[in-house]
Amino acid sequence: MISQAAVRICAAALLFVAQMCDALAGCLESCFERFGSCCIAKTFPLGCYMRRTALVFLGFCFLVGCNTSKVAKGTLSGTVTYKGQPVNGGSLLLYTPAGAEAAAPIPLGQDGTFKAADVAAGDYKVVIQPSEGYKGPPTQGMSPEMMAKMKANPDFNQPATIKIPDKYKKIETSDLTLTVNKGGETKVNLELKD
Repeated sequence: MISQAAVRICAAALLFVAQMCDALAGCLESCFERFGSCCIAKTFPLGCYMRRTALVFLGFCFLVGCNTSKVAKGTLSGTVTYKGQPVNGGSLLLYTPAGAEAAAPIPLGQDGTFKAADVAAGDYKVVIQPSEGYKGPPTQGMSPEMMAKMKANPDFNQPATIKIPDKYKKIETSDLTLTVNKGGETKVNLELKD
């Protein structure tokens, strides 16, 4: 679906093109009349034709931009665990049955929970993308006060995702599926198995 901003930019560009076409057509018409080599200026007014063409394209852009069809969406939340442990960090990737990635990656918290709003309703195949973790920025030369402040930040030291079976890391081998319902919140608990 084309955004309204893109339609406005397209419309402004087409208006500019229409103005330039009118200027060019006026120049061509005066050349034809001056040199008398052709009577096209009288039988086929270029300015009117180009202006009509530009306006048709402009109208088409507005029709495309005013598409009122809405995709049904819902909220998705839940947990991911493996052998009773939360699958920390990392991301969930949702793929449509056709194999296209359907949404932005959904981050997993350190407790294995996730929540995403405005997910298109439908059936999905789920892939887990583990995280390598994050040890924070280099602390060499940092004052003890600043280092203590950074270590208090929960994002300072993020451990890597626990080891999970490789089959969940690829769309071809993952057997995780879920269905997002339209409207409300869909809660799922995904248990990874060997």
